[in-house]
Amino acid sequence: MTHRPKHWLLALLVMISVSIIADRRRAVAEPTPADAPRAEVTDPVFDFDAVEFGQLVAWRFAVRNAGTKPLRVQVDRTSCRCVAALFSRDPIQAGATGYVDVSFEIDTPGEVRSLVFLKTNDPLAPEITLAMHGWAVFGLGWEPKRVAFHASLGERVTRSVRLTAPPGSEVRRVGAEGAEGLAVQCEKTRDDRAGVVCDLRLTYCALRPGTGEAKVVVQFAGGVAVEVPVTCTVQGDLCLRPPRAFFGFVPKGTPSRRELTITSASQKAFTVMRVESADPKVNVRAERTRRAWEWRVVVQLATSEHGRIDAFARIITNAQGEETLSIPVTAHVD
Repeated sequence: MTHRPKHWLLALLVMISVSIIADRRRAVAEPTPADAPRAEVTDPVFDFDAVEFGQLVAWRFAVRNAGTKPLRVQVDRTSCRCVAALFSRDPIQAGATGYVDVSFEIDTPGEVRSLVFLKTNDPLAPEITLAMHGWAVFGLGWEPKRVAFHASLGERVTRSVRLTAPPGSEVRRVGAEGAEGLAVQCEKTRDDRAGVVCDLRLTYCALRPGTGEAKVVVQFAGGVAVEVPVTCTVQGDLCLRPPRAFFGFVPKGTPSRRELTITSASQKAFTVMRVESADPKVNVRAERTRRAWEWRVVVQLATSEHGRIDAFARIITNAQGEETLSIPVTAHVD
């Protein structure tokens, strides 16, 4: 009696034969580690220690091809949109080195970790991760850069200033100088590896009309001091409206002007003797209106350069007790 192989056995033999042939073809097609590109990154982690936040951090990572075939590298993705990574599209030849340029702007104080993920044609390292690590610390500074008080006689007004300092800074003394009725308190709100943050609370009691210049002094250990300029304007009989020349964002090259009025509440005639500004970007002039007790003040800006304008226009009058008035002028030329 003759035994014939079953159909399922024949099918299994065919599948095994096909699999063996495919494996042999794959073994020939796929490069072995000895006959392939090899990506080597000596220092995949860049530790930049500490930098002042707001600055740009940049580093160049070296990628060497230790294999025998050209190495192709491309930037696949980054850990956040703030990270920019650039690599040449040209393959790295055997024995040569290519470079990945990574940069990002630190906009938040504290510990910083940024990652860049690369894709390669190295069969042993199809993905490479590059890392940048460090701390963003505060520099010595304060906002706003200048404080202006505008108050009626007898009024009590408060303002706040945010003061930052590098790690380890110690505040020794805080005080107000140059104006009667001006006081300041300092409260530390942060003190860690990123730095020191203090909130300054300025309080001004308007005791007499006129304009005065003052300052808040913050003394640190080691002799470093910060001086915050303060202008105190107390409205008496003369009323300035609006109390400041605020321009906001101004396109570069755009003519910009603001008009203000100075009025005597008692309708008493007075004269503006002169107007001036220490900032060459601020031009100011005054002209009497049809009323003897009212003047118009015109403030114009020179907007030929980018940057922030934070200045004062000074008005000299013959009004007793209000000989000097001050107009804050703020703008950002973009």
